[in-house]
Amino acid sequence: MKLIHLHILVTCMIENIDSLFKQISLGVYVIGVSDGERHNAFTAACVMQVSFNPPLLAISINPEHYSYQLLKAGGICTVNVLSLDQSAIAEHFGSSAKDKMAGFQWQKGTTGAPILSESLAYFDCQVSHYTDAGDHKIAVCKVIAAARLNEGCPLLYNQTGDMDGSSELYKNLVDQIRGEGCCGGMTGLKDFFYVIGAADLAETVLVVLANEFAL
Repeated sequence: MKLIHLHILVTCMIENIDSLFKQISLGVYVIGVSDGERHNAFTAACVMQVSFNPPLLAISINPEHYSYQLLKAGGICTVNVLSLDQSAIAEHFGSSAKDKMAGFQWQKGTTGAPILSESLAYFDCQVSHYTDAGDHKIAVCKVIAAARLNEGCPLLYNQTGDMDGSSELYKNLVDQIRGEGCCGGMTGLKDFFYVIGAADLAETVLVVLANEFAL
């Protein structure tokens, strides 16, 4: 018997979850990574300060991406803060195009990682450690140097619309609920409620899910 992944189930039952998550809004950043002579950059919104002493930033990154390979190998990166009028840059570095860094001005940071010259500010970092976070990895990075480069207001994640394609990712979760791969069908779901001692809730929840997701 397969047990249903409750986090997927709850996620799919939240209406308009893609727009709701955009209310947890931080900035939009270009992350520059290096390993020797190999360089790349990608757009990220899931970046936050997680410590004052030492100053640490946490960066969420997809382990299937090329930039993750460089980050793991080189152990250095920059967090470049984008301004309100730089959504086109965010979209550019959010793509999988080859040689994305061409046509932009770059500086070499203290660590050797690339700094985007036209960004509002940068944080030059060394990777401290990694942790798993669902389908992503969290790189916890120590800030080695930082500076303001240009004036302006930062671009916020909720101002980028569906640039990152997140609405499609949430749609895929709903598709998982509809399929047998998530919970082994209705029988597996009913069994789950009996296992956790909530048999009295089983029929009610099954009716709700059947109406919601056409299970």
